[in-house]
Amino acid sequence: MNFAIAAGLFGLGAIGLFDFAAPATIVDAFALNLLFVNLGLAIFNLITAFPMDGGRVLRAALSGWMGRVPATEIAAGLGRTLAVIFGIYCLFKRDVGSGVSGRLHLRGGRYGARARDR
Repeated sequence: MNFAIAAGLFGLGAIGLFDFAAPATIVDAFALNLLFVNLGLAIFNLITAFPMDGGRVLRAALSGWMGRVPATEIAAGLGRTLAVIFGIYCLFKRDVGSGVSGRLHLRGGRYGARARDR
């Protein structure tokens, strides 16, 4: 959905409704910021960690040749690994808010692994 919103905003800018090259009005600046936020969210959602969209794409790609349960375990394991790496990074950066986000992501990977039989 984020790619669709970004593409729509880009298309509106391409036909001249918004001026992204030199935003002169608050509407142009808002549209440009909305475009960048949606692109950032779209790229972030493609991280190959299981509760996120990239993890689901990875699971779907793996399940074609190895089965759904092992593919879910691999995708959830990768998600947990990335959450631990992110948490350690946040400890060194002393970023408590992002560390909490990493903890929630780690819990989401665990719940995704438990839901593999559904």
